[in-house]
Amino acid sequence: MHEFHLHVTKIIISILLLLALCPLPSYSTDAPSVLLAAVGDVMLARTVPTIIAAHSPAWTWDKIAPLLQSADLRFCNLECPVARGGTAITKRYSFRADPGLASQVLRAGGFDIVSLANNHTFDYGRVALRETIDNMSSLHIMSPGAGTGRATAIAPKMICCQGLKIAIVAYTWWVPEGYLPSDDGPSPAIGDEHTLADELKSAKRGADLLVVCMHWGREYSPTATAAQRRQAHLAIDAGADLILGTHPHVAEPIEIYHHRPICYSLGNCLFDRSGHYTANGLLVLIRLEKGKVTLERQVALIIMDARPMTKR
Repeated sequence: MHEFHLHVTKIIISILLLLALCPLPSYSTDAPSVLLAAVGDVMLARTVPTIIAAHSPAWTWDKIAPLLQSADLRFCNLECPVARGGTAITKRYSFRADPGLASQVLRAGGFDIVSLANNHTFDYGRVALRETIDNMSSLHIMSPGAGTGRATAIAPKMICCQGLKIAIVAYTWWVPEGYLPSDDGPSPAIGDEHTLADELKSAKRGADLLVVCMHWGREYSPTATAAQRRQAHLAIDAGADLILGTHPHVAEPIEIYHHRPICYSLGNCLFDRSGHYTANGLLVLIRLEKGKVTLERQVALIIMDARPMTKR
């Protein structure tokens, strides 16, 4: 009996040694996921350069840096062309940012995606818009919402992150002043309800998720308009998984429609206005997974000395 127990013990030891040398394959049950940080308007013109020059590009973001750095991807709406060329359109407000300053500020914030579909990227015409597109490309920053002709402007930009393929499109529903349609010139992506559903269905092909950026609504309105709600629902019904809205310069409520977040307005982020009413916004942290989008956190922002900080 003693010899039998000894033999069994040797067999068990041999099996354990074999398992140690050749462990069973491990299978991860974790689904690919991406944490996206999104903020609203970033405007790098007018008095903003003077304010930043008195401090530093990193100072611009230091009040929200931990939130931005916690994400895998960072998004904003770039509310100005980034160029040295072009001619100002005759209008009340025409913005243009120095490429050197813009590159420092956007890099300091770690931004991966900026929307060019808004009513200010055409402030210095096609020449400046072309420069802006090229400058974002040289910075390796994805810039949906502008391109050569409308067809290219509305085409999705694809980004692969953490095993997910994410398509991103951007539209402005506010046609920039001075803009005329062109098939072969730099153009912003102008929204059209008649074609939106088909365009979004096409944009999502081959992607795990579709993010839609919308520049829309009414300035300084704390609530979404009927048109915003209609366009948002149309977009999600057509396959959009997340909607990021800008233009009103103030934050608007977030709606969950068919389990998909609609951020009607992220408001301002970097802008030369201060105060609670005309200078506020949201920073949202959104978890993207295949077939699932979760709003993990929304942080109210106020703008003081042009830079964003969390609202207390």
